[in-house]
Amino acid sequence: MTSRDEIRDVKALRDDLDADARRRGHDMSWRLGPNATRKDHAYFWVGDCVNCGANMRCALGSSSCQGVRDARKVACSGPGTVVLTEIEAGRALELAADAVAEFGRQVAENLRRAQDD
Repeated sequence: MTSRDEIRDVKALRDDLDADARRRGHDMSWRLGPNATRKDHAYFWVGDCVNCGANMRCALGSSSCQGVRDARKVACSGPGTVVLTEIEAGRALELAADAVAEFGRQVAENLRRAQDD
């Protein structure tokens, strides 16, 4: 189970990150991460800017970004630009899927060549 000290420290980190993000123009909406209050799971928070869709997560002693815009590092692009972030994220997923498919094709081709030798 998560200790009270850990909860306090993670909330303090969240508040510090939120203040930094606000200085860059973000309006963060925070929620507890999935399973954050379950036994043997990490206690963490997830924040998304309601204006531009920038993202960040914070846990005990760490923070990260899961999206294409890192609220810890970039300025907010303004109200209504969340749709642009969604388009950019979708394109990033398409590019990753294409790269994985191409890798699979290359592996299959190399296996066929190795069998022919």
